[in-house]
Amino acid sequence: MNVLCLPATGMNAATTMLLALVPAGGHIITTTDCYRRTRQFIQTVLPKMGITATVIDPSDMEVKILLAQNSSMVHAATL
Repeated sequence: MNVLCLPATGMNAATTMLLALVPAGGHIITTTDCYRRTRQFIQTVLPKMGITATVIDPSDMEVKILLAQNSSMVHAATL
């Protein structure tokens, strides 16, 4: 069965993707320069669902250390 999802907005696309791909107990790494409302969703709504997050500066070397740990997703937005 093929399923197609056509979200009306970028925020809808981002939240749908995060909810579908990150399980309860999962961890997301996102960047300080991602869309602010998406970052707020990651930091305020997802913790209520048992999903933790780390926000990093993408130019920081800490990224390599965090990627080596057990994370469910790395979320970065670009233009």
